[in-house]
Amino acid sequence: MSWREYAKQVQGAGHNRHDRHESPGDDAVVPVVPIVPVAPFQDPARVLKVWHSHLSALDFNRAPEPFELNRWRQIVEDAHWLYETWAAQLVRDGWSAHDIFGVLPWLPGGGVLLDRLQGARNLKLEGGKAYWSWPWSSVVMQTCRGAGDGLVSSGLVLAWEIGK
Repeated sequence: MSWREYAKQVQGAGHNRHDRHESPGDDAVVPVVPIVPVAPFQDPARVLKVWHSHLSALDFNRAPEPFELNRWRQIVEDAHWLYETWAAQLVRDGWSAHDIFGVLPWLPGGGVLLDRLQGARNLKLEGGKAYWSWPWSSVVMQTCRGAGDGLVSSGLVLAWEIGK
């Protein structure tokens, strides 16, 4: 069969592009879009204001149980440094209070950013991760956004909730 004969056969069968308007229409294709829960929007200015009020209430000279005074002073100092230097960017990047200010009172350095920083001041933020090292060590430490929320069940508490 030549192509001309095939074309006549197709045309005779009613497959003509010019009569499409006469054919029954297809039902509209509507994609199924799943409902994905989204964390509620939090105004960064409001979050920073709440954090500031909590941090300003920390007493540098009075360590709550089970902290030794030196460890507590380092935590308070690091908390204020983190807030003053990095809080705005951390909030914009989606870090929670637990990711930043979460500590494990019974395990020194076992919490997240604040608890592990221990005086380091060379913090770098990159793609939801935080990196730092101490002057006396070549080891680069890290933590990531969301780590604090995963440790809450392990006893992680916010620095300003200790002793309450």
